[in-house]
Amino acid sequence: MKLFICDPCIFIDLCHVDLISSFFLLNAEIHVVEDTFYEITEAHQARYETFINSGRLKLHCVSSEDRIAICQADYPVCFSQRDKASLYMADRLDAVVLSVEKHIRAYAGKHAIDDHGLLWLFDNLLLQSIFSKQTAIEKLPLCIMSNRLYSGNSKLMTAVNQRLEQWRL
Repeated sequence: MKLFICDPCIFIDLCHVDLISSFFLLNAEIHVVEDTFYEITEAHQARYETFINSGRLKLHCVSSEDRIAICQADYPVCFSQRDKASLYMADRLDAVVLSVEKHIRAYAGKHAIDDHGLLWLFDNLLLQSIFSKQTAIEKLPLCIMSNRLYSGNSKLMTAVNQRLEQWRL
């Protein structure tokens, strides 16, 4: 079973399209850095409590030693402490980064940290028969419309349209 470190946008997107329960049916071990998790609203956090309490979502507290290592690492200046902590933990735990943020995924890719995004998530929810093509066709556009990070990303929109076309067949 693969271990994933998630960014907060994934959790927010899943809330907006009501796919939280489906997400935790994936054959995956889902982790998040505690600081990153608390970046989402309390209302969204509350929707994940069941999964935290059941052990399906594991929160990682960054130790003082980890914080020192993060500060000493050569991360880009534009990264927030939360971004750095997520990448650090993914590297330390040999985990896959699950993020919708281009700069996080680009850094991960350049530093031999496996990474995946929203389309991979939808593909795997389908591949593992967690939801139907019809659900994917309905939810993916909602997800795209609800997150400003996706606006103006023509490469992503091309891939989204290709997936939607593929799923309609």
